[in-house]
Amino acid sequence: MENNTNKETNAETSKLLMLGFAYYTGIDSMPKDYHKAVEYFTKAAELGDFEAQYNLGVCYDYGRGVAQDRKKAADLYQKAADKGHSIAQFNLASLYESGDGVPQDFVKAAEYYKASAEQDNDCAQFKLANCYYEGKGIAQDFGKAIEWYTKAAAHGNNEAQYNLAICHANGNGVPKDYHQALKWYIESAEHGNAEAQNKIGSCYKLGQYLEQDTKKAVELYTKAAEQGHINAMENLGDCYYEGEGVTQDFAKAAEYYTLPAEQGNANAQLKLANCYLFATGTSQNRKEAAEWFRKAAEQGNDEAQFRLGVCYENGAGVPTDYEKAVEWYTKAAEQGHARAQNSLGACYVNYDNVSNPQKALEWFTKSAEQGDDEAQFNLGLCYCKGYGTPIEPKKGMELICMSAEQGNEKAITLAKKLLEGYERKQKSIGQRIMGFILSPFRK
Repeated sequence: MENNTNKETNAETSKLLMLGFAYYTGIDSMPKDYHKAVEYFTKAAELGDFEAQYNLGVCYDYGRGVAQDRKKAADLYQKAADKGHSIAQFNLASLYESGDGVPQDFVKAAEYYKASAEQDNDCAQFKLANCYYEGKGIAQDFGKAIEWYTKAAAHGNNEAQYNLAICHANGNGVPKDYHQALKWYIESAEHGNAEAQNKIGSCYKLGQYLEQDTKKAVELYTKAAEQGHINAMENLGDCYYEGEGVTQDFAKAAEYYTLPAEQGNANAQLKLANCYLFATGTSQNRKEAAEWFRKAAEQGNDEAQFRLGVCYENGAGVPTDYEKAVEWYTKAAEQGHARAQNSLGACYVNYDNVSNPQKALEWFTKSAEQGDDEAQFNLGLCYCKGYGTPIEPKKGMELICMSAEQGNEKAITLAKKLLEGYERKQKSIGQRIMGFILSPFRK
């Protein structure tokens, strides 16, 4: 009699579960109806069916057919997990990791990931590997991380393949091996991992570790970009801008820079600003350019800080404001941007409201030491004229000559004029020394 009752109960739960599935997925000509699905899953779950408990948990987890309730979802996942349901174990681990519906508990997360991973769930194997890699809820163990990444990777898990590549590249848990790293990056890319597609795309573009092939680079960047990968969009924009692997198309470049820029990518913001400033692929709009320079500059991009300084100095897209120009040049200069250092020095020379000879000399020096020809010329003038420093004509002319040797037209012109003057009347030892310094410019 008991067996017959069990058979009847099993038959009833199977029927309820199947109806729940049908309404949940909308198969077998059944209209999709999450509310109906919840009704049937609930009945089957109350009869103790762990598959129904899991599916009802999913409904509560995502608010399908019921108000979202992660605590209720966790309770249902727990019931199914306790009966060995692999995906319920994984989902319960995820809730413990995030602290949704349950108190955050990395130890319990690792425990349930392990239970699911041991049932060959590749997503759980990947997550368990992460736990070992980071020492999150479990003792850090790169060797164990490699073991579980490898198991997940064998199932085609592209995230595990990507992380396995990182381990081989960095020598974490395995000997450092760029060939193995490349192999796993390629595997991951082929299985659709956008990060790997972008990385391998860059290898093809630069000819790094792989034979250069810009068309393949574009192909991979495109696949990653279609998945919303921000850096791949920027890289694809570069390809269209440079005409590498595709026909040069500035409008498409600007288009691919726009979404990453809107998402806060500072490099893309800088590139889009340049498009607006120089009317490359867009109509010229200096105000828009200045705004994008500002967005990138506020994130600490030194080139954007320099460009924004230029905008303020010249009134391009913003009102002319020398103090603001100095402010932005300073931010870039302090990061070592040579052109900003020179421009900052020039502001301290040229504008009365910020005039400061000593600071001008300081920043010209920093820029000149980096080989900036304009700064070498300006610093040379400071020493020749005694601006911010005692007059040192020999040192000044040495710097002007250095600038001229780099092709600076102002330095070449000045050096030649001075040389002609000294050659006409060399009366003193100092003048003869000056003539010697200027000798490379004799025709």
